[in-house]
Amino acid sequence: MSLPDSMKPPLGFVFEEPEGRPFRITSIETEVDGPGGSDVIAKQFYTCGIVNSPYRQDYKYNPGTRHPHIGFFAYDGTVTGGELVLDRIDLTRQKHAEAVMEAHESLYKLEQDGKIQYNPNCGGHGHIDAGGYGFYDLVRFMILFGHLEEPIFRLAGAGKTYGHRTLYRGLDRPMPGRVYTNPIMKGPFGRIDETIASLARHPRHSGINTNFYTKNRCTGRCASATKVVERKNEYGETYSTWDHKTCTCKKEKFTIEWRVWNSQGNPRILYGWIALMQAMHAHAWHPVGKDYEKYENMDPYTWTWQPFSKLTAEAKRGIQERVEWLFTELPLTPVEKDAIRYAFMKTPYKTFGKDWFLRLADTPYKKPPYPNTYKKLISRPIEYGFKGAKEVNPNRRAEVPEQPPVPPEPEFWDEAEAFVEADIPQDPNVPPQNPFRIGPDGFAPRAPQAIRRPLRAREQENEILRMYREITNQFPRERDR
Repeated sequence: MSLPDSMKPPLGFVFEEPEGRPFRITSIETEVDGPGGSDVIAKQFYTCGIVNSPYRQDYKYNPGTRHPHIGFFAYDGTVTGGELVLDRIDLTRQKHAEAVMEAHESLYKLEQDGKIQYNPNCGGHGHIDAGGYGFYDLVRFMILFGHLEEPIFRLAGAGKTYGHRTLYRGLDRPMPGRVYTNPIMKGPFGRIDETIASLARHPRHSGINTNFYTKNRCTGRCASATKVVERKNEYGETYSTWDHKTCTCKKEKFTIEWRVWNSQGNPRILYGWIALMQAMHAHAWHPVGKDYEKYENMDPYTWTWQPFSKLTAEAKRGIQERVEWLFTELPLTPVEKDAIRYAFMKTPYKTFGKDWFLRLADTPYKKPPYPNTYKKLISRPIEYGFKGAKEVNPNRRAEVPEQPPVPPEPEFWDEAEAFVEADIPQDPNVPPQNPFRIGPDGFAPRAPQAIRRPLRAREQENEILRMYREITNQFPRERDR
């Protein structure tokens, strides 16, 4: 069962790198439920060649940088199945794109067969590599996200009848307070050190999670980072804050996490989501220079958990202005704009009209304010999970050669009778030997290799018991003294 043509993303999921916008390494997390339980789903993913193990991994499992599969399947406490992680993918590479496409073809078949489900409690997360992203870049990005927050939340619910999962009644039962995806912190932002300190305390369960970024601290030992501000604490000690912009310290999971997305299996919608993430990060990035420390606050449009039908006409006009800004100002190619248009047409925004979205999607590519420079992570050599490597994928059932049927093991008593009745050839010049005499390896020493059998366990135990008695009888027992 293959994907419908309407769900297939453009360019076979390959991303171009237009002028000024290099592709940042991305990880995609998709949570799923499953009636058969996590191990059943893990085995299905393993058979399809998507993951590296037929069992669900522990929470925060990381297979390292050299694992050859497109992803892995890990525990998540909010779902009955688990979390499928497409790990550190570079979608400018053909093999990575093919692996993602084949993964979604397998996911579609499993969904149609009822083996996995994308329920409202299942979320989708995207991790964008933050290499070369400084404090001021992060602040500009947060301002931009706040400006487009309402359209982004609607886009995140594309393809679902209830829209974004925070609108689903009863979703707050597993985690009270609607903490799955809260609105992000808004400006206006002031001093950079105070802003970064606030973002370090930013709730993890928000549309954007900055904890992975802020927990990676630079101490200045790399000698390449820029000192942002030098202050004195309450004890009079001077301390410095070092920017990540030019820092070369080794960091662990140095990403900015988008937690806003729903969980769904339409790769064309996912293509539009990834394009929007790449474009927004590129738009907020500035090089080191006179304009790096400048940022302008933009009017936010906060997500309010309101169904679209309950919004006022004035609110809808404001939404249209922001959607139009998204299409015309962000560095998006026409192919990417068409994927975002497709996703918006599966939201309540479809009331704006198909022709209106087609006109926006036809606008030309606009370069980011500054051409981005980005040093990519070492790209993983994915060997399994795409069509070009099926013949070397050990997970696929079709590729495992059929083994001849293994005859059932005979019962011990059958072995014993066959051994006793066996005609053991003997040298006429050598006296007959007892076939049951214990040799150093536990086998009958004179029997040919073809008919040697392990001795019965009871006989071995009796022999050990006899030897034990011979040894213990050499010593007087307590009652004989």
